[in-house]
Amino acid sequence: MSLVPEDVAKERQRQIRIWGVETHDDGHTQNDWAALIMFQLAKSVALPFDTAVFRRRMIQVSAMAQAAAEAVDRGSVVDASQRGRG
Repeated sequence: MSLVPEDVAKERQRQIRIWGVETHDDGHTQNDWAALIMFQLAKSVALPFDTAVFRRRMIQVSAMAQAAAEAVDRGSVVDASQRGRG
């Protein structure tokens, strides 16, 4: 049985403890989310390759993607093309 779902849930809770939810996640644009996730993806392919590091980064990316989807569900992702207008 895979431990991935449990590890992603634990990582998401860790992120919430560190950053909070609405206070940090809300207001990010779709570009912000993509950049944050891409940054973690880029760190996952550091050399020399280490499977433990790669797995840890994939868990972090999964939890970040979950956070982005949760922000969408709350209606709090800001359209990057609209930022600064108002």
